[in-house]
Amino acid sequence: MIARTVLRPLVLFALLLVGHSPAWAGGIDAVRDRIREYEVLSKRYEADALKLGASPSLLSKYNYIDAKEQYCGVLADLLDVGPEAVADAVHSAPESNSTDPDQYILYALSLRSYLASAVSLLRENEFSWRYGWNLNCAGVYSSQRTFLITDQPPFSLSISEDRTTLRFYGFVRDGLYDAIAKRLAIHQSIKRLELNSSGGSGIDGMKIGRLLRKRGILTSITGNCYSACTLIFLGGIQRIVPAPYWSLGFHRASEDGYPLSDKDGFYEKLRNYANEMTGSGDYVLEKGFSQIELNFYRPSRKDLCWRNIATVVEGVCEAGSETDSATDGVKSDLN
Repeated sequence: MIARTVLRPLVLFALLLVGHSPAWAGGIDAVRDRIREYEVLSKRYEADALKLGASPSLLSKYNYIDAKEQYCGVLADLLDVGPEAVADAVHSAPESNSTDPDQYILYALSLRSYLASAVSLLRENEFSWRYGWNLNCAGVYSSQRTFLITDQPPFSLSISEDRTTLRFYGFVRDGLYDAIAKRLAIHQSIKRLELNSSGGSGIDGMKIGRLLRKRGILTSITGNCYSACTLIFLGGIQRIVPAPYWSLGFHRASEDGYPLSDKDGFYEKLRNYANEMTGSGDYVLEKGFSQIELNFYRPSRKDLCWRNIATVVEGVCEAGSETDSATDGVKSDLN
C-alpha cells in the first residue's frame, strides 16, 4: 500500500462468502412482493389514521421513521439473509381495537420507508447491496451476518435515470479519479455525486474533491461516509446530508494499518485541503488527532452546519441561511 495515501477504514469485513446462486432471484422477487403488499397496507393505515382524527401534519412529524432500519431490512431481503437479520425493522401493526392515530401513522410511514429503500435499491447492482450491507448494516439493528468483501474492494459507479446524479459505492482507490472524470466529461448533465464508502486513499480523495469543486458538482451521502470518503464529500460545491442521517466519520491518516505521527507532512496537506474546501481545516485536523488509533469522530449535525462541513443538513441548516437561525430550537435530534 502506498505510503501516506490511505485513510484506512475502520469497518471490518467478515469472512462469510456468499456466492451467486438462485437465492438472488428469490430475494428480488420477495422484495417486489413486499412492495406490492406494503403499498396497499401503507395507504390503508394512513387512511385509518386520518379517520381517527390524525392531523396531516403528523405525516411530516414522523417522516423517515425506521428509514435506516428499513434500508437494512430491504438489503436483508435482497441478500436472502433471513428475517432474523434485522430485528424490529417495522413498527408493529396497531391492535385491531386501537384508536390511537399515532400508531397507525407510525406503521404506515414505517412501511413507506421500506418502499422508498426498496425502489431505490432495486436500481442498484449486487455489489452495492453487499457493500452497503457491510458498511451500514452489519452488526447493527440486531444483525449478525456480514458478507466477504476483500480489504480493498472494487468500486461501483452508476448514473441515475435522469442523468443528473452519479452514485459511488466502494473503496477510494487507484482508478476512481479517472472513472469519475470520464463520466463527468461524457455526461455533462451530472450535477450531484452520491457517496457510500468506508474510505481508502486520502490522496485520491482530495484529488477527486478538487475535481468536483472545479466542475461545480454537489455531494451528498446516501449511506455512511468514512475516512477518505469525507474528503470527497468536502469537495462538493454544496455538501448535503439528507434525512435519514447517515454518518460522516473523520480519523487519523494511516500507513499499513498504523496511524501516522502527528508531525507527518500528510496532515499539512489535509489541513490545506480542508481549508480550501470549507475553511475548517483546523477543526478537521483537531478532530482527527483527537481519535485514539483509527477510531472515527462523527460530527453532530449542529457541528456539520456550524463548521461548514456540510452546507445543507436537512431540517437543521441549509445553504444561505444564518447558522444561528438555522439551528435555533434544534436540540434533541443533533446527535
